[in-house]
Amino acid sequence: MKLFPNYRCACSLLYSLLLLVLMAPPALALNTSSDFQALLSFKSFITSDPSNSLDSWRANSTTVCDGWRGVSCDLRNRRVVAIDLQSLRLTGSITPHIGNISFLRQLHLQNNQLVGSLPKEIGHLFRLRSLNVSSNFIEGGIPEDITGCRQLIMLDMLSNRLTGSIPNQLSLLSRLQVLRLGQNLLTGTIPPSIANITSLTTLHLGTNSLNGSIPPDLGRFPKLQHLQFSSNELSGTIPDSLYNISTIITFVVADNHLHGRIPSDIGLRLPNVELLNLCINPLTGPIPSTLINATKLTNIRLSHNFLEGTVPLGLGNLKELIFFNIGFNRLTGEGETGLEFLTSLANCTKLEWFAADENLFHGVLPASVSNLSTHLSKFYIGGNRLHGSIPVGIGNLIGLTLLNLTGNSLSGSIPSEIVRLKNLQSLSLAKNMLSGTIPDSLGGLTKLNHLDLHGNNLTGTIPSGLGFFKQLLSLDLSRNQLEGSIPKEVSSLSSLGLYLNLSHNLLSGPLPVEVGELDKTVAIDVSKNHLSGIIPATIGNCDGLQYIFLHDNSFTGTIPDSLGDI
Repeated sequence: MKLFPNYRCACSLLYSLLLLVLMAPPALALNTSSDFQALLSFKSFITSDPSNSLDSWRANSTTVCDGWRGVSCDLRNRRVVAIDLQSLRLTGSITPHIGNISFLRQLHLQNNQLVGSLPKEIGHLFRLRSLNVSSNFIEGGIPEDITGCRQLIMLDMLSNRLTGSIPNQLSLLSRLQVLRLGQNLLTGTIPPSIANITSLTTLHLGTNSLNGSIPPDLGRFPKLQHLQFSSNELSGTIPDSLYNISTIITFVVADNHLHGRIPSDIGLRLPNVELLNLCINPLTGPIPSTLINATKLTNIRLSHNFLEGTVPLGLGNLKELIFFNIGFNRLTGEGETGLEFLTSLANCTKLEWFAADENLFHGVLPASVSNLSTHLSKFYIGGNRLHGSIPVGIGNLIGLTLLNLTGNSLSGSIPSEIVRLKNLQSLSLAKNMLSGTIPDSLGGLTKLNHLDLHGNNLTGTIPSGLGFFKQLLSLDLSRNQLEGSIPKEVSSLSSLGLYLNLSHNLLSGPLPVEVGELDKTVAIDVSKNHLSGIIPATIGNCDGLQYIFLHDNSFTGTIPDSLGDI
């Protein structure tokens, strides 16, 4: 077969052009040079590099692709495609020349101390897919030019000092999956146009000063998994459309001014939700019983609202539940079964935090509380109207670090079984009707930081065994009917860094000289007792003392001169 002359010429020309492309180092050198100069400019904008992380960025290097810390290059064309300098404590600002690294796909500068504004030249990086400058001190507004980065999948500017409003133009970033602008100083409203970014899986706008209502259009997200709007000034109701996003895993709108009721079918419409946080809003109505159908729930946070009615039974269906907080509402429960929901929670074997304090619960604390998870760390049920005794089985909750039953009408004695709670750091049984003596064995709770038994009907003496506390910061036994002398072991608890309150009792005898060992204690109150003798001069050794109350006793002698040094 014969080739036409023109065809042979064309083939020859194409071959020559191919050779020219393959043998074109000057053009390549020019492009890599722009990367080189931009990186050196970046380094010059860094004012402090405590770990000398950028020492490898040298002007006399032959290439930036070998040995420059945090820099990655494309192996084929030797262009910079990634810069990762996270968590290096770098101080300084971001050079505008960053926009010259035209092949850059990833820029990670999070967890540093960068200041200044985000340069608008970043918008030149049309290949950029991931931009993370979170946890810095970046100021100014979000540059509208950032919409030039049309390939962006992640934009993370969390925890900076950004001001101004959220640009409507962000909706042009149609490939964006993660948008995190929380923990800044942003104002204005949430742009409804954000709903056009249908690829979003994470939308974090929490902890700003955003106001207005939540746009109902946001309910159109087909893939959203994490929604975080907490700690803003948002008002109105939570749009019903948000509850139609069945892909939601994290639903957080806490600490706003949102009102209305929680939909009765929430547990059916959000089958994948794991974290539900609606706390610190003026929400009303009951806790929907369908929550027990959302079996993936690990966190339920509904505290500080105006919720009323009873707590749904069947919470035991939530086998993954770790955190359950319904405190500070108007929830009720009547009679002996008023806290029956506690019985079902025994099936939640992963439960670590339970809070139902400051509600209107009546009835007794059921014995079934002893069957709660041994992983339970915090148990708050103070500020209700509970009566009856403290179940002895509470000693089974060996994982407890905090037990708060304050402000009820509990009676009977303090069960000695509490001493089994070896991990307990805070024990609050104040403002009840407890009687009997203080168990000497409480001193075995060696991890205790706070012990508050005030406002009961406790009698007998203060056990010297309380002197075994080595980490106690505060001790309040006031407003009881305790008698006898103050044990020297208690008055010498050198760990007390906050206060010792023994006031409003029937204590007698002298104030022990060992009180001088309370050198960290801020406040001492032994007023309204029957103490006598002289005020020990050793009290002047209490270097941290700011408040001391000794009135309404029978002290004699003079006020020690050492008190003048406090």
